[in-house]
Amino acid sequence: MFQRDRTITLQRATPTFTLFELARDTTLLDLRSTFEPTLARTSTQQWAREAFASTRAADGVLYPSALIGGPGVHPAATGVCLWRRRASCLPPRPLFSRPLIDPALRGAVERAAHELDFLLVA
Repeated sequence: MFQRDRTITLQRATPTFTLFELARDTTLLDLRSTFEPTLARTSTQQWAREAFASTRAADGVLYPSALIGGPGVHPAATGVCLWRRRASCLPPRPLFSRPLIDPALRGAVERAAHELDFLLVA
C-alpha cells in the first residue's frame, strides 16, 4: 500500500494501525536469510504456495520485507505471514486498532514516516 510511491496517504482507504498478541505460541519458517525481498511477486507467491503445501507444522513465515528495504536497511524490515489454516494463532480481538488519521497516533505516524523517508499526506 505505501511502498509503491513511498507515500502514506491518511485519507485514502483508511489505513489502520492494529496491535495484537498471538493467542498461542507459533512456529514460523524463517526465510530472512535466504529470501530476496525484491523478487517478483509471481515468484514469491508460487514459492509461498509450495511452502504452504509442504510445511504442515509451520503456522506461517518470517520474510524480509521489501516495504522498507529488507534486512540490514531497517530493524523492522521483517514481515510475518500467518497461514489461514492456523487462524487459531490470532486472538478474537486486537489489543488496539485505530485508523492512522486518529489524532492520538499523529506523532507516531509522523515519526515513522520521517524515519522511513516516506511522504505523509494528511
